[in-house]
Amino acid sequence: MTTSFAAIIASKKRRHIIRNFKKAGAISPNEAKPLLDLDLAESLIFKIQKMRGVVVEVKPNLFYLDEVREKEVARTRLLLVFLLMIIAVLLLLYVFI
Repeated sequence: MTTSFAAIIASKKRRHIIRNFKKAGAISPNEAKPLLDLDLAESLIFKIQKMRGVVVEVKPNLFYLDEVREKEVARTRLLLVFLLMIIAVLLLLYVFI
């Protein structure tokens, strides 16, 4: 239960970060903005997005959202969830059949 709750919170924070970048128009290197203008802090979720290349720092404290990379990461996340669901179904079938 706790893990599910943590995943929901992390997902909400990730969407908040992405929404703030889009709302501020910081979606290209030329439109990079400081965190203060994006109303964001360098939280753990922010650092993860930065590590994944979704958030890119072009200069010290100037960031933008790489929308192409964000879509790739989202697609990978969905694939992982789908595979985990298949594994869970297979395990249930194995146990009950």
